[in-house]
Amino acid sequence: MTYQERFVHSRHRHLNVPIEIARTVIAVSEAGSFSKAGEMLSLSQPAVSSQIKRIQSLLGGSLFTRGPSGATPTQLGKLVLNQAHRMVEANDQMVRLGGAVGGPQPIRLGINTLFVRELLRNQSLETLANVVIHAGSSAEICEGLLERYIDIGCFLGEHESDADIATLVVKQWEEQFVWVRSPRFVLSHGLPIPLLTWPGEQLMVAALTKSGAPYRIAFNSPDHHAQLAAAEAGIGLTVIPRRLIPPDLVEAKEYYLPRLPPSKAYLCARTDAGSNQAASFLGTLSPLFSSAAVA
Repeated sequence: MTYQERFVHSRHRHLNVPIEIARTVIAVSEAGSFSKAGEMLSLSQPAVSSQIKRIQSLLGGSLFTRGPSGATPTQLGKLVLNQAHRMVEANDQMVRLGGAVGGPQPIRLGINTLFVRELLRNQSLETLANVVIHAGSSAEICEGLLERYIDIGCFLGEHESDADIATLVVKQWEEQFVWVRSPRFVLSHGLPIPLLTWPGEQLMVAALTKSGAPYRIAFNSPDHHAQLAAAEAGIGLTVIPRRLIPPDLVEAKEYYLPRLPPSKAYLCARTDAGSNQAASFLGTLSPLFSSAAVA
């Protein structure tokens, strides 16, 4: 593949329209309003609006006009609606080729990478036999719940998303994050604190900025286990819930490290993922967080 071909491929690979958004466009057209479409899809009205804004941004025009009679497709909207029906039908036909229709659908679990080890240690292979696990960031898991490609989610709260997932919360609790390091890590006097961070991390940076302590980013990765490996190697410090500190790391209690505030965590489930199998699996997940749960 030439450089130009790679550039064109890279440029267009981000322009895919998720099937969930196609279903939302159809629902808004059929229901005549964003709120009624949300009821049909078990989504909040803000989540429906977010999906429509996303595809409008992608296509560069409005799909619906709002008036006394409700949401009416624009000319562009009518064209998009026609293609959305084709997308959904093609998707459903493709699923039928695998024989999935008529059998139990897999449970789609989204879980923050922080909690993966705990999940796998406490769940049997039999329990996970019909579960598809997506491990990622809290933002990814929250988006997946709202856009309906994740059925059950376990993730850390983010202030801007808390209101959107309020109706999906099954359990919430607080995780007390602490600084961790290798037992052999030593910081020379006067040097900035080397941090092992992840994209969008604010917990460490905000605490150190507030305290006035100097720091530098020594390692950055979206992979939680890569951060822990870097900490075990003695490269720098990172943070983790106190109850999840691995055996090769210790809690760092040095005088120059500020105390970290607790973070909200959630176990959520979509209301339309209400099969007996999903309810049973949710029941096995809930006790994992009983010791930390506050509500």
